[in-house]
Formats: sequence, C-alpha cells, structure tokens
Amino acid sequence: MEDFFRSKGRTIQKRMTVVRLSDQSLLLHSPVGLTKQLQGRLEVLGEVRHVISPNTFYFSFLNDYLAVYPEARFYAPPGRVLSNCAVLKDGPEPVWEQDLDQVIFLSRILKEAVFFHRLSQTLILTDLCRNIQEEAPFLTKTLARFTGSYQRFTDYPFVRWTLSDRPAARAALQKILNWDFERIILAQGRIVEGKGKENLRQAFAWLE
Repeated sequence: MEDFFRSKGRTIQKRMTVVRLSDQSLLLHSPVGLTKQLQGRLEVLGEVRHVISPNTFYFSFLNDYLAVYPEARFYAPPGRVLSNCAVLKDGPEPVWEQDLDQVIFLSRILKEAVFFHRLSQTLILTDLCRNIQEEAPFLTKTLARFTGSYQRFTDYPFVRWTLSDRPAARAALQKILNWDFERIILAQGRIVEGKGKENLRQAFAWLE
C-alpha cells in the first residue's frame, strides 16, 4: 500500500492511497489529479481496476481516471449520484473483501466510506479526522487553529456539527474500533504511525 500526496497551490492538500489487492490489481482511494508522472508510477505498481470516491466531496478528478482507465470500476458514497459509479455499501465489495473491510459513516453533509486494510493494520480515512501539523500550508494551519484542531489528531469539527443520527454514527464508530488497526491514513495531515485506535477513540470520546 502506498500513499500519494499532492498539494494544489499552497493551501489545499489531498492524499490518495493505493492498495494492491490479493489478485494484484490496484485500488485507488480518494484520487488526486492524474499527472503523467503519477500515471507512470501507477503503471509500475500494477493494473488499476478500482477507483473510489470515498466521501461526498472527493470526486473532482474522477473523469480524468475514467478517461485513462476505462476498464476500471468506479465507486461513490451514498447520496452522491455520479454516472458510471457504483454506490458504496455498509460492507466490503466481494472483489476486495479478502483485503479490506468498510463501513459508512453518515452526517447531514458528510457521507464517508471508511476502510480497513487488514494486512497492514491500517485504517483509511478521508475527512472524518484530521492531523494537521507544522508542515501543512499556512491556510490549512490557520483553519485548524480556528477550529481547535491544530497539532493534534481530532475529528473533523463539521462532522460533529452536522451529525443527525447519533445512534447510527455510534454503531459505525464501534465497528471501526473493533478492527485491529495501529496506523491511520487520512486525506489531510500527517499519517498516524502508531496507537491509531487510541487516537481515534480519544477523538470521538464525545460520541461513545
């Protein structure tokens, strides 16, 4: 599994995670802008067969990947109707259930599919949490300071603000905490390399 980190200008950061499945095909989580350089790196890794838009907001570059990988299968979260995309469910697809588990976490605005990669004991998030540290761009750090989420692993504040069904969110969180993960990859901020479950439980202590 690899992560590809891209910045747009000096204000917006996004991370794409690439998972090699048991059949040696590649799954792309949260695709970033597809440059020739990135396409070349993916060709070295293997064949791209699955491209996932994991939450309500991460779909900007899907058309780029559709053009280059027409044989791949594309996926989007519930509530995001996109042509050529299957809807992610509250459980893994048969094609990756040997490698990944998944659960859908819902708020009024954010609908996010959370993934767990068993072999590497890695939780793969998008906007559910953030870990903004000093290497982040200035605007990112400024916004993190404003929301009290700078230099610490925390839930993304607007998830808490827009939560409508606490029992459903609590059930999704419990399923996540039942997974045996140590590492957390997320779209924005530094990767958590250890004590991932402890960090997540602390970030969502308000929900448990």
